[in-house]
Amino acid sequence: MVNLKGIVDGLFSYETFKIVKVQDKRLGAIYRSFQVAIFAYIIYTIISQQGYFKKEPPVPGAVRISLEAPRTFSDSPYCNGQKCVFWGANEIQYPNDGAGVALFSTRVKVKKYDPPENCDFLNPSGANCIFDPKKSNYTSPIPFAYIANIENYTMMIEHSIRGQVTSIGLRNGLMDGELVNTKGVTVKKWTNKTRVADYPNADGDIMTIGELLAAAGADLEAPSTAPGADRAAKETYRSSGIVIVIVIQYKNVPFKSLATILVEILMLKFLPEKDIYEEFKYESTHDFDERRKSKGQGEEVYDLKP
Repeated sequence: MVNLKGIVDGLFSYETFKIVKVQDKRLGAIYRSFQVAIFAYIIYTIISQQGYFKKEPPVPGAVRISLEAPRTFSDSPYCNGQKCVFWGANEIQYPNDGAGVALFSTRVKVKKYDPPENCDFLNPSGANCIFDPKKSNYTSPIPFAYIANIENYTMMIEHSIRGQVTSIGLRNGLMDGELVNTKGVTVKKWTNKTRVADYPNADGDIMTIGELLAAAGADLEAPSTAPGADRAAKETYRSSGIVIVIVIQYKNVPFKSLATILVEILMLKFLPEKDIYEEFKYESTHDFDERRKSKGQGEEVYDLKP
């Protein structure tokens, strides 16, 4: 006959480890020594190699780049008194939303186009007033100018990530991050604490254009190798422009199995039978130091239970 009660009791029982507290300083010293050695091994082989991580391919989310002009401007050597304009962030960033990509102007040319005859661009008009830059006359109020102090402009990168399996989503304002240069050296770090301290109203990774250029190993005053650059005239990157690709890499965080820990906490701290559970889980022996002392005095001790 099938013992249904036994099957049910076995299925819904919980197995735990029994801990026996052996009061022996010699064993305790050996135990702690092994703990230190194992901890050192973990630091070297597990943590350093991230072997304890539960990994899954991350899914990058949206990336947004925004720009802020410096609060104060100054004349730069490349301005020569007349060759610079002092513009705000909205005038030099395109597109303004910075969704994944952003263009920051370092050199500008301003053209003012005249409307066709009997037309006004600011008022409703007919089809004959359609703007065509190839047919319209223009003047150049600013034929050539650099953006002053472009290295001092501040950019903020906001991005997010989620897991494929866990569907855990995070924005970078809640993550620690670092800016690593082309040589693999960390040149800037961000944490929640530093973000709040430096820019309380910001929620992204903030750096200056100068810091980004330095991390990329780029110098706007260096001779340009860009296609179309006038190399004979030693045109610089400040004039021709430069493309910088920012690679965002994510590291997985440790995955901790909480099932056993939660059951142990409930069993020993909250359930009504916690005293009974603790009695069966923990068992202490007599003090072996006292036993050795008694044995040294010629006394025999056989009962090792308290």
